[in-house]
Amino acid sequence: MSGLLSELGKRLPDRWLTGVVLPGLLLVALLAVGHRNGLDVAALVARIGRLAQDAGKGQAAQTLAWLVAGAVAAGLAARLLALCVRWLWLGEWRWWPLSPLARVLTRWRWERWERRNTAFEQATGDRSAALAARDRVGLVPPRCPTWMGDRIRALDTRLWEYYRFDRVASWPAVLLVVPAEVRAELQRGGERHGFAASLCGWGLVYVAGGWWWWPSAVAGVTVVLYAVRQGRTSMEQFAALGEAAFDLYVGDLADRLGVAGPSPLDREAGLQLSGRLQKRSVWRVVTVTAEPSPPGRDVARELGELAVRTVEGPAQARRLLMAAAREQGADAVVSTRLENLGRPFHRA
Repeated sequence: MSGLLSELGKRLPDRWLTGVVLPGLLLVALLAVGHRNGLDVAALVARIGRLAQDAGKGQAAQTLAWLVAGAVAAGLAARLLALCVRWLWLGEWRWWPLSPLARVLTRWRWERWERRNTAFEQATGDRSAALAARDRVGLVPPRCPTWMGDRIRALDTRLWEYYRFDRVASWPAVLLVVPAEVRAELQRGGERHGFAASLCGWGLVYVAGGWWWWPSAVAGVTVVLYAVRQGRTSMEQFAALGEAAFDLYVGDLADRLGVAGPSPLDREAGLQLSGRLQKRSVWRVVTVTAEPSPPGRDVARELGELAVRTVEGPAQARRLLMAAAREQGADAVVSTRLENLGRPFHRA
C-alpha cells in the first residue's frame, strides 16, 4: 500500500493524472460518502466512519483500487464528453437529430443579426452602440447554430473578403512563418479553449453524479456555466489573435513563396498565394456577360468574386458561373474570359 501511494505521489505532476484521475478521484470519493440527503451532516459522518472501519479491516487496497478504477472511468467519460462539447460548440450539427435544430437556430440567429444590422444601418450620429449590438450576435451574417462556430467562421470570411486568402489551406504555412513567441501564444489560445471544453465535460460528469448525491449536480451545473463562458472568451481571443497574426505576417509568407504583390497584400496577390498553398492554378474571371442582367447589379463582378475561390480550371469556372448566374436571376452566362494568375507550385 505504501509503495502504491509513493508511486502515485511521484506521478502527480503528470498531466494525464492531474487532468483525468484526480478530478475523478474527487468525484468517486464524494459519491462514496454521499447519500440522498446531501445536507444531513450526521449521516455523512456515519458513512465516513463505516468506510474507515472497512479500510481498517484489511480492505484498504481493495477500496483504493475501486476508487482509482472509478476515477479512470469518470476521467475517460469526461474526455469523451469534452470532444462532444467542442463539436457542439463549433456548430457541427450535420446529422440527425441535431440537424433540424441546427437549421432552426441558424435561422433564428440570422434573423436576429439582420434586425440589428438594419438598426445599425438606419442609426444616425454615433452608431457604435448599434454596431456593438450587431457584433455581439456575429461579426458576419450567421451560418452556424452557435456563436463559437460563427466566430471561427468569421475569421475565415474576413480574411477571404479582405485578402482573398484561404485560412484553412494556409494555416500550417503561417504557423511556420510567425515567430516562436507568436506561435506559442496561438497554441496557448487553442489550449485554453480545449481546457474550457474539458472543464465542461467534467461538469457534465458531476451533473450525472447528482443522481446519487444531489450537491454534485449543483456543483456540476456551476462548472458547466463557467466553462461555457470561458469557452466563448477563449474562442474570441483565439480568433482575434489568429486574425492579427495573418495581418502581420501574411506579407512574410508571400515573400517566402515568391508571390509578388503590394504591401499590404491585395486581393490578386492573396489569390495567387492561396493557389500556391493549395497546389493548384488560380483563374480570375476577367469578363462575364449574363442575360438578363438584374438591374442595379454588377453581375460580372459578383460572379467573378464567387467563382475564383474554388476554380481549378476554365471548365469548372464556367460551370460555377452558370450555376451562380441562375441563382442570381440570370438565365445563362453568354460569354466569359478567364486569366490564369498562377500555375501550381512544384519543387524543381
